Amino acid sequence: MDTKSDAIEKLYAVINRLNIDVVELADSAGLGSFILDNLRQWRRSDFWYESNVRSFLEKAIEYDNKELEMFLEELNRRIQKYDCCRRFESGKCELPRRSYWNDSICQECEKFLDNGVKSLFLRALELLGYSIDEGGFIVLIQPLDAEREITKILSEAAKVDISVAEKLLPEDSIKKAKEWLKCMC
Repeated sequence: MDTKSDAIEKLYAVINRLNIDVVELADSAGLGSFILDNLRQWRRSDFWYESNVRSFLEKAIEYDNKELEMFLEELNRRIQKYDCCRRFESGKCELPRRSYWNDSICQECEKFLDNGVKSLFLRALELLGYSIDEGGFIVLIQPLDAEREITKILSEAAKVDISVAEKLLPEDSIKKAKEWLKCMC
């Protein structure tokens, strides 16, 4: 299984285990256009729910823009400590019985037993080349793909004036990017 497919499987597992409304989450991050109509209409009752959520995740990952980072950040915010505890999950936790209970109570719990949800999410991020910084924001960790960046620059420059990009970039990089573009056509 390739890394993108593996990441999709892990993200799907997190969304499914936490019973997250993927349509609402996608809409809030600006990725709603990638949601299939029957998934939007039927949500979890959608006959093809599993494959449609995976299809959405694949399109969102291919889109690979700021909206994907926003989607991942919001998904991370929705993973509360109690969602990651096997004791809470199995109903053997006494904390939810207290009045005014919230996730902050779980932060200090010494009986916490990790169920793997957060680590599953972190592995998916890693496969996609992201991590979480101290502020809870999703940040790119993979080194820049030089050919991809050159292609982006050249395609933007082609809209304006290709000679500008050719003056700014090394000759061998331009040659590789042009060869790569020819292969794409």
